[in-house]
Amino acid sequence: MEFFEDPQNPGEVYIRLLRQDLLEELFFSKRPGRLVVCMVDREFLVYRPEKEDGAAAAPSLDLMVRDVGRLLDKGRRNGFRNGANSSVHIFTDVNLYDVSDELAKELDVRV
Repeated sequence: MEFFEDPQNPGEVYIRLLRQDLLEELFFSKRPGRLVVCMVDREFLVYRPEKEDGAAAAPSLDLMVRDVGRLLDKGRRNGFRNGANSSVHIFTDVNLYDVSDELAKELDVRV
């Protein structure tokens, strides 16, 4: 994936998927809920299913929340960005409504 800002419209962010396999997996999977792709500012995180006794389970949403929180906090501590200028984009077919409260609490945002 590639991230860039439109020079004619500051603040407008565009994402170009460079890996066709991720796009196909996300949209054409016969077993939904198995891939989460996060973009935190300019860094990408990809989560795939965890193996449980030989069977695939949903990706670890707790791990995703912690990782995104760390990336946002790291930027704030280093002075690269403040919370108002940070962005988090999540591409998935996983139902995130179940973890929306956890996301809001960890990231200190409204979901």
